[in-house]
Amino acid sequence: MKLLLLVLLTKMYFCKIKRYMRTEYNYVTPFMKSKLFHNYKNKFNVIIVKNIRNNVPNRNDKYLKCLSFPKKMEGDEQCDTKVEETHVKSEEKEASKRKNANDDGTKTKKPKGKNENEIKKGSLFNCKVYEDEKISDLASPKFNPANFDISNLCLPEKDKAKHKFKDSLLFTFLTNTFNQIEELKGSGAGSKKNVAIILSNVFRVLIYYSPNDLIPAVYITLNKVAPDYQNVEAGVGEALILKTMSEAYSRTEASIKKDLQQIEDLGIIAESCSCKMRTIFPLPRLTIQSVFNELKSIPNISGSNSQQKKREVIKKLLVSAKTSEAKYIVRFLQQRLRIGVNSATVLQALAYAFVLTRPELPENIIKEGKLMNEKLLNESVAVKGDNATEIKNENNIKSEKKNDADNKTSALDTDQFNDLVKSIKMRNERMSKPNLFYNIGKEGDTRLLPIFKELKNAYCDVNNDSDIFECMEKSVKSALCELPNIEMIIQNLLNGDDMNVLMKKCTVKTGVPVQPMLAKPTKGIQEVLDRFNNVTFTCEYKYDGERAQIHYIDKDNIKIFSRNLETMTEKYPDVIQIVKDQIMPGVTESIIDSEVVAYDIENKKILPFQILTTRKRKDVDIENIKVKICLFPFDLICCNGVPVIKEPLEIRRKLLYSLLKCKEGVLEYATHSEMNNIEDIDMFLQDAIENSCEGLMVKTLLDNASYEPSRRSLNWLKVKKDYIEGLSDSVDLVPIAGYYGKGKRSGVYGAFVLAAYNSETENFQTVCKAGTGFSDEILNALHESLSDKIIPNKKSYYEVSDKLNPDVWFDAHYVWEIKAADLSLSPVHTAAIGVYSDDKGIGLRFPRFLRLRDDKNPEQATTTQQIVEFYEAQFASNKNKNNYNDDSGSE
Repeated sequence: MKLLLLVLLTKMYFCKIKRYMRTEYNYVTPFMKSKLFHNYKNKFNVIIVKNIRNNVPNRNDKYLKCLSFPKKMEGDEQCDTKVEETHVKSEEKEASKRKNANDDGTKTKKPKGKNENEIKKGSLFNCKVYEDEKISDLASPKFNPANFDISNLCLPEKDKAKHKFKDSLLFTFLTNTFNQIEELKGSGAGSKKNVAIILSNVFRVLIYYSPNDLIPAVYITLNKVAPDYQNVEAGVGEALILKTMSEAYSRTEASIKKDLQQIEDLGIIAESCSCKMRTIFPLPRLTIQSVFNELKSIPNISGSNSQQKKREVIKKLLVSAKTSEAKYIVRFLQQRLRIGVNSATVLQALAYAFVLTRPELPENIIKEGKLMNEKLLNESVAVKGDNATEIKNENNIKSEKKNDADNKTSALDTDQFNDLVKSIKMRNERMSKPNLFYNIGKEGDTRLLPIFKELKNAYCDVNNDSDIFECMEKSVKSALCELPNIEMIIQNLLNGDDMNVLMKKCTVKTGVPVQPMLAKPTKGIQEVLDRFNNVTFTCEYKYDGERAQIHYIDKDNIKIFSRNLETMTEKYPDVIQIVKDQIMPGVTESIIDSEVVAYDIENKKILPFQILTTRKRKDVDIENIKVKICLFPFDLICCNGVPVIKEPLEIRRKLLYSLLKCKEGVLEYATHSEMNNIEDIDMFLQDAIENSCEGLMVKTLLDNASYEPSRRSLNWLKVKKDYIEGLSDSVDLVPIAGYYGKGKRSGVYGAFVLAAYNSETENFQTVCKAGTGFSDEILNALHESLSDKIIPNKKSYYEVSDKLNPDVWFDAHYVWEIKAADLSLSPVHTAAIGVYSDDKGIGLRFPRFLRLRDDKNPEQATTTQQIVEFYEAQFASNKNKNNYNDDSGSE
């Protein structure tokens, strides 16, 4: 009996220790759960139980049952041994397979999981659904929001009186979704598809029950509070977050920093602290709209005591937050949610949601929509006259002779210009098909309706798509490219717009910058001729300057945006003055794509880009500008309020030349020429280089020659003067660490660890160690700027091999343009690791610094996917090219 009591007390003591360790030392728990430890514990339990049962009376059996020792069958010990041996053998077998696969050739990508191959594109929600299934699981493609219970996601009645957003759903609905998505992150087996399903179903719940929550929820998922072009910084510094957490959770900053060294995630620390925090009175719950409203207010706080006011707002959120709510509030403020969801996934989920679930529309919108549908259906006469006029006008323009000798293209006369703009406007506004969504009321799942088959047939046939979900996704993405304001797009969808109406309404507008069209790099002129075989194309000088998108609203309202959609109006008052002086009479709302270059007026010569970067960014006085500029317009996006991006380049160029007057050394159109043989292109390339240009831009002129916002299109190719066969283009990388210089470079940084951005995992992965291409002046400037960005430890989202041991770590802030000889698999670097080899990434060989990229932020640096494309392009151009594996070269 004494032995039994001793065992019972011992068991209770160890249970108490285990419970304490679970709450205070979570990192020990995995060891407690390890297989080896569990096996030994079970063996010990079985032996003790057998001994006790053999030596105590049966009346004490009820006490033994309380101990809950697991029973083992005969032969369990042998089974455990066999399982362990089998496990070891299977690991050795897998390792052998990986080794053999790597030996066979490192160019072969790892095969995808079986489930991911089985899930085809566009088939996520293409499944049979039935009325009686009543599925409310957010992870199911058969989910129906009408069956989803939101009673526990609404504010309690007692809290509604105190709350500004009474009808908003609780913020925990969104954070629980993020937790579910984070668990799927990187799990394989179609995890990306499953994430899209979950996110789409969450948006469907909001569309069905709480439409006002949809825009805030999308912004929070995108980790933003406003469109990019408004330049609103949603995040705050880590020091401010630490201080606020210290105040909110009554902990010292030192203790939080100590936890941060082990956990490396302030969000998880905040979640742990919120679990332990208790308040005297229960605080009102956070809702989606209330959280977004507070987060949106933080960037607008300025003036005296602004830091204190920001801390008060954040503290209010953290104190009211429950568990994972605190985690994602902190991560949002750090601008890194870490759930692996990018904008493409959000847009896809949003498109699917509006196909499957329809919002409740106001009566006036339904009435107007149905009247429009009737008008379109009754309209039987095609406007052939207008079409004939358009064709005639365009043919007249195309047939005009070009003066290639002096490389000038004559502008249209006033009548031609007005007629052409009018015909383009009519074509843009013409609606050809009715909006069938007006025939559907508020609906949880449109797949249950008889009209759904009609919807699929109607929209897929018109847009040449195989799937209605794909059709809506293309429309949403296209609309966002032309009008980069997700709020406007969602509002139009909530007002009942279908794919066709959305693309008509959400198009380019003056004052809202458009993501610029980009060019694909090439390795030489022969590649250009191969790509544009039997296609009319034009060659333009590629100027070494800064991309400038000029929005002319009127003479008193002119805005300039960078390729990063940042406002540059204050930076270039001289460009504003040039446009005012050179604009033609009668021109109204227009968007001009151009290049601003530094210019030597006396010698009539273009100056290097580095000289342009020496200009002031703010408080620029036009009278005291030392570095003069010349403006080179080369494309037109909007003309007199009419979007022209769907028109071929030849038409856009004609319209452009009718907007601005040329003036030597002040405003000159991009030099261009049409040719079709390698000798002429090579001579034109040499002319471009002699005129201080980077190279050539080669563009389709008539066929497939529209302006494609945000796309790096094969219809625009660039040929640079320093192209090489290995890596045809430079890459934009982020410095995340540095090494102290020695000898001549003592006192500055001698080399840097550079990283590419993985948009899927939201991590920075190293791609090279660069130490060449830096002048003494540049090294001094970089040392000064980077010294302000030094951080004590490596960030958790930096993927860096242990083989790299830098002296200092930098916060990811700057972007540098880097040129290299080629790319190779590297055991030192982590970019795209796992794509070709489990333990090797892709590294740049012989990298050299070219320049700073002030027009890009770290998330807009070259992605790891682009690194993979560059690597594969090497073998596409030369199948017999050796696969370099020189480790020193890739460092």
